[in-house]
Amino acid sequence: MKSHDIIQTYSYISHSAEPEKRTIGPNYEPGIFNDSNQYAQLIQHVNVPTWYTTNYVSLKIPSNLITQSFKAGFSVQSQTLTSDLGVAQANDKITAESDSSMNHLNWTRTKIYGEADYDLPGTILQANLSLPVSLQQMHYSDNLYTLDKQLARVYFNPLFRVKYQVGVENHLFLSYNYRNETGTIEDIYQGSILKDYRTLYANSADLVEKKDQNASVGFSFRKSLLLLFASLNILYDHLEANKIASAIVTNNLQRQVMLSYPNATNSWTVSSTVSKYVFALKTTFSAGFQWQSIRSVQLQNDQLLPFNTITETGSLGADTKVGDHVAIDYKATLIQTASHSAVDASANHIDQLQQQASLEYNPLTNVQFRLSGEHYFTRQEGNPDLKYFFADASAKFRVSKWKTNFELSAVNFLNVKTYSTFYLSANTFTASSYALPGRIVVLKMMWNL
Repeated sequence: MKSHDIIQTYSYISHSAEPEKRTIGPNYEPGIFNDSNQYAQLIQHVNVPTWYTTNYVSLKIPSNLITQSFKAGFSVQSQTLTSDLGVAQANDKITAESDSSMNHLNWTRTKIYGEADYDLPGTILQANLSLPVSLQQMHYSDNLYTLDKQLARVYFNPLFRVKYQVGVENHLFLSYNYRNETGTIEDIYQGSILKDYRTLYANSADLVEKKDQNASVGFSFRKSLLLLFASLNILYDHLEANKIASAIVTNNLQRQVMLSYPNATNSWTVSSTVSKYVFALKTTFSAGFQWQSIRSVQLQNDQLLPFNTITETGSLGADTKVGDHVAIDYKATLIQTASHSAVDASANHIDQLQQQASLEYNPLTNVQFRLSGEHYFTRQEGNPDLKYFFADASAKFRVSKWKTNFELSAVNFLNVKTYSTFYLSANTFTASSYALPGRIVVLKMMWNL
């Protein structure tokens, strides 16, 4: 505008679908899925078609002192979650797994929102204050379970950030954020859905509501003339929820349902990094460390268990140049994860070492060779050690006269066909295995017309 104010209008609409078919069997857990009778296969269909639109108009008022921005708009989300879990009998007849093995859940979320933002773009002190307010209305229904509920909420989610320059290059950073969150259609379906072959999920009809507060403080140290950089950050997060996942765990299956039970999760994260370029070696050395503690409550087999999961991550790296044509990078990361409960003396522990290295050789301006590798090592008591090495290579050549690039690449040229990994969080230890496509060799030719 002539006053230098900026008006923006925005409109977006999308449609998506997530059809899925899962088959398991034969005779998987017949005591649970088929009244202890033998059967041919479990068959499950799930789909969540979604319509979504968001629209807003905003006004931005620039200023040398404080820049003000105002926004108003609305959004609508419409979804239908349909699912069925059936049992294919020996006579090819398909029967419902149970009376609660189907869903036809309709969901609509309407939001009217407004937001005011204030930015202080100072040279010594920079600050941002965001004050969003929204009115949300959720309506969901499923005739299969005589479910028809409506919920209306007014949410205020302030965000405040400040950056203070304590020196020519050093600065202090502070932030605070309060967020209200509500669940989605996948939190309220009541018919059982197999998330995977060992996890059967269902939910209560009440919507999940969460209140999340997080605060952080950080310090950044820079000495550009010495090429020395360092940082230290501390983050605290407090999450309150009105529902908790209740899990019944057996040897072969976990059955989980969401119950109305207020609970909270608290986490502390402390992280630091440092890097230094050594002129004599033409090398940048880097190091980092992170410590995280997450305290949560789990409901397992009708027992309420407090858990503390501690993750420590340390890393070392070096990037160097050998002459004018060779560059070498290396980084090693060690991750130690431990989880235990105050009511149980035993604890789970996972050690992981990840190493990455690359070698790049540029003998000519139009010729480039690159070799890279990744090594993964995982140790968890009671399981065999996991060891994997992946390697990639590529060669690039440019013919300037033809304006053409040629590239020959070999991904995973050591032909690793499977990859397994462990994951630990609170009372859940997960072992996953993936099939890989193996070695892939590609020849590319790219040119400009």
